[in-house]
Amino acid sequence: KSLFLDVSGCEKLVEVQELFRLEPLGNCDVEMLSNLCLFNLESITNTEVELFNKLTETRKKGPIQGLYEFGIFSTSLPGSEVPGWFSDKSTGSSISFTVPSLPNLKTRGLNVCIIYTRSNDRKHRYFGDSKSCYAYFIKISNKTKGLKWVYSPTFIGIPGPKETMTWLSHWKLGNQLEAGDEVSVSVIAWSPTFQMVECGISFVYDKQEEKGTQSKSEEKEQVIQHNTTFPYQNAIDCDVSAYQFVNQRSYFLSHSEYFMLKDCLSDDSSTRMVLYDNLFEDSVKTTGSTHDGGGEEDDSEDDYIDDGDV
Repeated sequence: KSLFLDVSGCEKLVEVQELFRLEPLGNCDVEMLSNLCLFNLESITNTEVELFNKLTETRKKGPIQGLYEFGIFSTSLPGSEVPGWFSDKSTGSSISFTVPSLPNLKTRGLNVCIIYTRSNDRKHRYFGDSKSCYAYFIKISNKTKGLKWVYSPTFIGIPGPKETMTWLSHWKLGNQLEAGDEVSVSVIAWSPTFQMVECGISFVYDKQEEKGTQSKSEEKEQVIQHNTTFPYQNAIDCDVSAYQFVNQRSYFLSHSEYFMLKDCLSDDSSTRMVLYDNLFEDSVKTTGSTHDGGGEEDDSEDDYIDDGDV
């Protein structure tokens, strides 16, 4: 599916059929919520999160939402650390791992969590909170199979000053992840607005057919049978082949940026090539600000530009 719409300023846009849908977390599919261990929704019923819509370039604050698109279900909510049930964690913006081989279990999906806050970089004073400053990209690289997925959510949670945001996501990667595959997950911050703090991953498996002996670490992994059909199946199980680059090994999952890069490999545009390299080349630094607030040029939190200053 392709998206050629002029929806700038339409803050009420929450769905484009078969492309994406945003809805209150309490209305989301039970299976998707279970994948992310979101069981006690009553505790966050009154919690509000501000979201930036990259298509409409608008911001809106409201109840916590769930987003279906590109075979990915995600949500943004307040939180300062990766949940304890995630099997692998890393301070910073990237994590590498080997897909485990477990008896009677088959990998059906991958959960990814990132924790981020607002950057205190000095350069943030000059850019402020312009609309283009709300962006980050999540890259999953299956080094064994030579596959890459770069995803930029249509809706992005905006943490307030000195606040921390949690982004939880479930990727239905199916047979793209097999036991023994070497995989990395990294977060590419595309602006000085966000600062990555921590990331983590956890696997989702087909239901165990025969109960065997598991270690404590294995018991932490979720065992879920994926056989549920729900109202927005097309958005979560969509065909992403239209978002492949010419080499057929990389996917750029972004409704707003994909076509800008589509022909970059045959285009003379140096800007597009730099953007492509930053997104898909593994050797490129993944974040623009350091973990402690921005590096040598960061001198004081007094320089922070709040939303009200824009």
